[in-house]
Amino acid sequence: MSTKRPCAVCGMEFKPRRSDAKTCCGTCRKRLQRGQHLAYTADWPPAQQQARRALHQTLADVITTERTVRAARRERRTIGRRTVTKLAPLSRGPQRGGGIVS
Repeated sequence: MSTKRPCAVCGMEFKPRRSDAKTCCGTCRKRLQRGQHLAYTADWPPAQQQARRALHQTLADVITTERTVRAARRERRTIGRRTVTKLAPLSRGPQRGGGIVS
């Protein structure tokens, strides 16, 4: 991705290496797992906290949409790659010992 986004834990702007990255580094990733989402907004006024929550929610929605689109594209490629199932060879006629057995 070419755009920067704020880290979900410390708030620092970072350029994500992956399109679904929410944190700037491993330390923040672990803090997020431990429940410190938006910890940097604790001392902010409520209006700013709400605005930052909305920003992070929008980013989460964009990430979810991108994942869904990638999954749909992957599924389309998989369907396109499937080979036609081969039919069983036709049975031999009565002359060669095959055919319908009564």
